[in-house]
Amino acid sequence: MKSSDMKDRSGQWKLYSALMLVCLFFLSVLFHAHILTGFGRYLVKADNACKADAIVVLMGSIPDRILHAADLYHLGYADTIIMIRSRDFDNREIIDKLGLDIPGGVDINRDLALQLEIPAENIIILDGLAESTWDEAEIFSGYAENQEISSLILVTSKYHSRRAALTFTKVLDERNVISSPSAYDPFDYSKWWQERRSVKYVLLEYQKLLDFFLFRG
Repeated sequence: MKSSDMKDRSGQWKLYSALMLVCLFFLSVLFHAHILTGFGRYLVKADNACKADAIVVLMGSIPDRILHAADLYHLGYADTIIMIRSRDFDNREIIDKLGLDIPGGVDINRDLALQLEIPAENIIILDGLAESTWDEAEIFSGYAENQEISSLILVTSKYHSRRAALTFTKVLDERNVISSPSAYDPFDYSKWWQERRSVKYVLLEYQKLLDFFLFRG
């Protein structure tokens, strides 16, 4: 199958999945809050904390993810915090061409980690300009292979934790992925439909989960 055909099919699936999710949401509203709570609860994957080789902080929401990672570090769950540089700007090429120095999310998080008394030598930033959770997993996988990392604590937002864990588990194969969503994330699965931002997060996550199961899982 040609790559253009695959892209077209992927685009169609994304459109169909988005429409299905919107319909599902409105049908759920007509029935009961427990159904909506279940949709929100499924997105949150929180494993029991245990010691690991590294804490991996996914890029995105600031500062809740790095705050949670710092807590885990100070509690002794791992000695290293790893972040993957992401493509923060769509016009990255223009910024580089003009020689502009604009801090990205990983730079802000690193500065926050230093302020939270995490030694610079215990903070590792992986380059690669990731554009998705899958990209972050693949970049980390290459690093973990060379460093013989067999376990990690994955820190992200609550609503993103299920898909993030599925993605890293798929890419990292036999490595132990411990999901630890940020305690500082205000997302509340028991009433997410009452907040516009949370509604957007949930609908988008289910669309991406469907895409994961269809094309990645």
